[in-house]
Amino acid sequence: MATIPKPIPLKDGTVKFRVRFRTSKGTNPLSKTFDTAEAAQRFADLVDAVGGAAALQALEATIGADRSRTMQTAFDDMLESMRSDNTGGSIRDTKNRAKHWLATLGPYPVAAITEKNITQWIGQRRREPGRHGGTIAKATLSNELGTLRSVLRREVKRGTIRVNPAEDVKIPRDMPRKHEPIFLTMTQIVALWAALPAPWRLMVQVTSGTGLRWGEVTRLDVQSLKLDHEPPEVHVTRAWKRDEEGKLYDGTPKSGKSRTVSLPHSLVAPLREYIKDNHLRGNDLLWSRADGSALVEGAWWKTWDRAIKKSGIGVRPRYHDLRHTHASMLIAAGEPMKVISERLGHKSISITMDLYGHLQPDSAIKAAATVDQVMFGAPKALPAA
Repeated sequence: MATIPKPIPLKDGTVKFRVRFRTSKGTNPLSKTFDTAEAAQRFADLVDAVGGAAALQALEATIGADRSRTMQTAFDDMLESMRSDNTGGSIRDTKNRAKHWLATLGPYPVAAITEKNITQWIGQRRREPGRHGGTIAKATLSNELGTLRSVLRREVKRGTIRVNPAEDVKIPRDMPRKHEPIFLTMTQIVALWAALPAPWRLMVQVTSGTGLRWGEVTRLDVQSLKLDHEPPEVHVTRAWKRDEEGKLYDGTPKSGKSRTVSLPHSLVAPLREYIKDNHLRGNDLLWSRADGSALVEGAWWKTWDRAIKKSGIGVRPRYHDLRHTHASMLIAAGEPMKVISERLGHKSISITMDLYGHLQPDSAIKAAATVDQVMFGAPKALPAA
């Protein structure tokens, strides 16, 4: 650890600030003198974060550069610029994705960051435990590196550095992927429904039949339903979201746009009966806590976990896997990807293709058959060369 910066009065009346530190355990202490207490404290913080040797190397690499602009400062500036056109939830996600590399790289001057610093952080980060045990997922580390890369890109534009040292850094290929989607069979879905208490069973049935997100289905009110339409519909105009502090608020769906999703006819009668039995009307939430407020995931997951165990379906799906399952059933039925993308509320069809394109196992066969038909009239055999 570095010492607290010590003021050193000079003969001319000025004051310098000295920091004593060791490059490694057991070595003789060194000292560095700075013009201001702020500069000395930044160096002391860097020594405490990355060690004396790395801090000294960073100091020497930034001679003539702006040492006051640290990675923490650069990140804070980027976050502030995001607040004009990003939701609180996006800000919170960005903070979460940056907190791990900020713990290591935050005290570094931007001008001192090298590709080696970043790859060393990646090596350290990949050995840390994941949120649910095991090692962290490749997607998690990729998102964190993406945030770091974005900060450094802004610094290149700002002129703090000439090149982005994170631009060509890769994530190790042998890392585990994130939670793989679970696509339930109809038998598993029915078993799960049967294991749930009545009001939650209907909520899960609506999710299974529409592919709505958790924040969308739990925000549905009576007036969202158009049960007399043909086909019956649900208007998805609002969704529960979380702000920068993690508090729930009433916002727009994830894509920022409202959409209309058709309801299976088999859900119309149960929904009518449910609304009548619970004396719901107008803007009353269909599913909520006892006091009528928003349903919170943390408390409800116990109900979900109990139902999974009771159902005996042999897998542990997340609630979001109902959405994946809905998409897989539409694909199996031959629905066009554009229709599925619009139904799920994706911003673009490319998102849908990235998530579910692999569920079209016969697409390559169909493509080959189409080329055969167009180019060769589907001959039984090509002419000999």
